[in-house]
Amino acid sequence: MTTAKTTDLPNTVPDVGEMDVVCGRGKLCHSHPGNRYFRSLIEANLEEFKKASSKVEKSIVVSQIVNAVREKGDFYRQDSTTKNWYQVSDRVAREKTGAHLRDALSDQYKSSSQAKRKRRKVESIQEHEELKKFIAKNAEITAMMTNLTRTVSDDLPDKHVLNLFEQTQAAMLTELKRSESGYQFQTQLRRSVSEGGVAQATKRKAQTDAPEDEVIPCAPTMKRAVTMNDDDIKKRCFV
Repeated sequence: MTTAKTTDLPNTVPDVGEMDVVCGRGKLCHSHPGNRYFRSLIEANLEEFKKASSKVEKSIVVSQIVNAVREKGDFYRQDSTTKNWYQVSDRVAREKTGAHLRDALSDQYKSSSQAKRKRRKVESIQEHEELKKFIAKNAEITAMMTNLTRTVSDDLPDKHVLNLFEQTQAAMLTELKRSESGYQFQTQLRRSVSEGGVAQATKRKAQTDAPEDEVIPCAPTMKRAVTMNDDDIKKRCFV
């Protein structure tokens, strides 16, 4: 590890050593020898971390990895202004280590970023399919959307198109409230929202403070379709 220090800040070096772990993202972080050594430590301790039955035991595994790194180097992050490298805190080093361990066990740990991405993708596909089935069974909503696609043209101003979308959305919402099948779909949708499955619907509810039974996922999609042509609208909004 490089030992030359600058006079700006304590624990700051002009460059990292081969066995230092570079914190951040990008090619340098992935290919640096210290980071490759760090990943080998993660792999070597993964089974022990998986078998740990308490937070204390997991913390011990994290400490083992952090200490192993510090026997040969340390954890560093680059200052974007000075381009010097500064030693990160013990808390940051442990958080980085714990995150790598959880990601390596993504199939077993719901808290890992990889598992979250996979779960959100599956939920999004399922919700889209449920919405398609619901629309296909509801003649009133199908007729509304068919009429809208026939009305919208490239010659209409964006403002007029948006008004048409909003009018159709309001009519669809009324039909959703009236329809028993619509109520069942919204109940399922609210359950998905509570589990983190429909981020757009949650965001819209927070922005408008609408009642729960008015949270539907089609409104943001419809507004984004203002500048689309007829074929795009059919594919993106009403398929």
